[in-house]
Amino acid sequence: MEIVYHIKPFAELSVGELHAAASLRERVFYLEQHVTTLDADEKDPFSLFLWAECEGQTVGFLRMIPRGIAYAEPSIGRVCVARTYRRRGICREMVSRAIGYIVSVEDAVEAIKKKLAE
Repeated sequence: MEIVYHIKPFAELSVGELHAAASLRERVFYLEQHVTTLDADEKDPFSLFLWAECEGQTVGFLRMIPRGIAYAEPSIGRVCVARTYRRRGICREMVSRAIGYIVSVEDAVEAIKKKLAE
């Protein structure tokens, strides 16, 4: 079982990728957890999507929201893993990759700011 991880901005998602993410989110948040608030919201278009695939099937998902959209700092949300793929470390790996990505972007932004201030 090989898990492949992907990161893309919302605007670069294919229709199939967006559908797979939305389907997983609906299964987990609505059908399993009975969440009654809207899942797709105004933050999605500004977010980066990170998802895990196994044999072409989306089995995990989270979104990274840049600073200033939801909070003053970057945030991670909508974290979910398909029921049959839980307890395999997929969520931990996704969150670890998301944090690493956010830190690298934040470090790059700070380096650019420092360079511009010289």
